[in-house]
Amino acid sequence: MHMFIRVSVAYIKGTFLEELKFEHVEKCAHRCMNNTKCKSFNFDDLVKTCQLYSISAATGITLTPSECPYREYYQRIDSKTVVIYGATIVTCIHISEYSNIKTEGECETLRIKKNYTAMEYSKFFKGCGVTHNAEKTYGLTGNIFWKFKLMLDEIPKMTKAVN
Repeated sequence: MHMFIRVSVAYIKGTFLEELKFEHVEKCAHRCMNNTKCKSFNFDDLVKTCQLYSISAATGITLTPSECPYREYYQRIDSKTVVIYGATIVTCIHISEYSNIKTEGECETLRIKKNYTAMEYSKFFKGCGVTHNAEKTYGLTGNIFWKFKLMLDEIPKMTKAVN
């Protein structure tokens, strides 16, 4: 699962590559990793449904917030810069939050100045949040007004499964 960023209570809309039934999200992630076209997937933990997509929320497609807490979106990490349109940080890991930030570039400048790796920006709310370097999880949830961005030192590598 280290090859994906999870956004809870959100999903991506579009035509899926395939829809499968899996008991566990890890099997869905494994299927996505073995499909060269797969960039993201939705997993519904209630009905155990996995939908693989050749699209992701990195390219301007905004995630749809879900009313169901058991529906989650997973985006494959395929570059050192991870962008997710429609995701916000909901846990208490914010180090600094700013208001009246007019552009994403201003938010990016604040992130760089603090030497942090992750940020979120809302053009609608003119809000910016930058998060601590050491964080590995970000407690993301779906919110159409926000864009999450993470800068990684390296792209995670696949590990062999242990039987």
